[in-house]
Amino acid sequence: MLVFARAKIRQEDAARDLVQDVFLACLKALRNGQLRHEERLDAFVLSTARNMALLYFRSIGPRRCEVELAGDFPAPECLAQSENDERKTLVDSALKLMHPMDQEVLTLSLVEGWKPGQIAGKLGLSSETVRQRKSRAVRRISEILRVRPSRTTSEGNL
Repeated sequence: MLVFARAKIRQEDAARDLVQDVFLACLKALRNGQLRHEERLDAFVLSTARNMALLYFRSIGPRRCEVELAGDFPAPECLAQSENDERKTLVDSALKLMHPMDQEVLTLSLVEGWKPGQIAGKLGLSSETVRQRKSRAVRRISEILRVRPSRTTSEGNL
């Protein structure tokens, strides 16, 4: 388990803390009867470790890796403002074709960063209904954008 934690986190102290947290979480889960198949204890512990490693990375926030480039390395080309405007227009037109409730779910989820439970409370829906509406709306927008390709989407930049 310590090898796994070291490989994931790459900091000795944090890896040791993660191992202790994983064992405590597994012990608590076992005492609460959350392990359904005893022969899968190893997979249960490993999945708990993965989940806790992800929680660790979420708690420390995004890591930035700065790499100094050689002077002769070409800078990436930025999108022209007209391409950005075209993308925005395309997405706006796709959103206008959506049901108002789906528009609200997408806005609260993707723009405002709300969780499904928060959206459900505001709109008077269940969390599962919010998840389904969001999934279907994203799929529908993808279909609309594929049917109406623009110059930028045909280049594979969207």
